[in-house]
Amino acid sequence: MSIEVVVCAPRAITREGLRTMLSAAPRVSVVDVTTDPRDSFAVWRTTHSDLVVADLSATSGEMGEVMRWLGADSEVCPPVLAVSHETTAAATNALLESGVRGVIAGDADSVEMIRAVEAVANGDIYVMPSLAGDLINWLRARTAIVDRVLQVRAQILTRREREIVVTLALGNSLDDTARTLFISSSTVRTHLYRIRQKLHVRDRAELVSFAFRAGIVSPLDGVCAGSTSYTPSV
Repeated sequence: MSIEVVVCAPRAITREGLRTMLSAAPRVSVVDVTTDPRDSFAVWRTTHSDLVVADLSATSGEMGEVMRWLGADSEVCPPVLAVSHETTAAATNALLESGVRGVIAGDADSVEMIRAVEAVANGDIYVMPSLAGDLINWLRARTAIVDRVLQVRAQILTRREREIVVTLALGNSLDDTARTLFISSSTVRTHLYRIRQKLHVRDRAELVSFAFRAGIVSPLDGVCAGSTSYTPSV
């Protein structure tokens, strides 16, 4: 079964470049190409596509608009893989905190693009390895103080739930977490649902942030570059 993608880019040369790159992949099907994030989200809803690949490099205003859309209602927002030409750690973190599921640089090659598309379509969070290293160092510098309120809230977790939180926070996918803990992927998903309810976090991105801020995971433990998880800023 192919991965269905909606492409969104304001500039024609970028739209066609993304369409050509993605269409060349055997397992990827480009459903539509749009110029506006709102149009891409509408196409995603009507076609039930797997994700939106969006060029978010044009202007800060455009990026802000996408962030507002993503934060408005997670139920109606698609998984977004952001193609960013601003490669600073702060910019990458801002995109991830806005709700995008993956970030790659504008100069990514086809292999990197397809790897990112597959990860996001699979429900993972993806950061291009060349961006991840700077992001990790930036986050380590910012994440230094444990939030005592969150630390107390985390005490409600069972030992197994804490193991799952730690494993996910250190960059493992759901399937990798299952293999590491010798349980099934469905069991991990069940635990993850309960963890999110207990900690009042919306998604895995917020869960990873919670884990570091509550001291469940230390910034010194780090996250591997190119992993499928990340640590948002506090």
